[in-house]
Formats: sequence, C-alpha cells, structure tokens
Amino acid sequence: MTPNSISQDEIKRLFDYHPDGYLTWKIKPHDRISIGDKVGSLHTTGYIVTGYKYKSYAVHRLIWAWHHKKQYWKINHINGIKTDNRIENLTP
Repeated sequence: MTPNSISQDEIKRLFDYHPDGYLTWKIKPHDRISIGDKVGSLHTTGYIVTGYKYKSYAVHRLIWAWHHKKQYWKINHINGIKTDNRIENLTP
C-alpha cells in the first residue's frame, strides 16, 4: 500500500466515522456497495483497507485524517491490534 492523498473534506464527504472504530459509506461508489455499508476488508498485511477511484487506502489512515487536518503516512495502533481503528487507539 502506497500513500495516497485524499483531503479531509473528501473523506468526510465519502464516509461516516463510528466510535467503535470503523467507517461507513455515505455514497454508493459502485453496484456492490450500498450507503451505510462498512468500509474495507482485511488485507494480507493485517490492516483493513478499501479502494476508491482505483486507489487503495488503509482505513486507519482515513480515520486519522477524518479527525485531523494534518495527515501522516505512518499511523500506529497504540494497543498493537491492526484492526482496532478507534481514534483513541491511533497515533502518528
């Protein structure tokens, strides 16, 4: 997964954040996805990733950017659990 730039405004237009640490779609990006569906699937790296407009995004990075204007390439999971994407578990 390479870093892809996506603005906070675009992230908030596309996704809703839920305090349990996941995103849901606010739009219907293609036929297999509905509004309200959870975003992403488990990647072989152990992270949850999603695609949009032919680019791949790590969901924890999207969640960080959803909350913070400043984006970072490296976001750590404080408790070491790669699928625990609650904002309080993420740190640059």
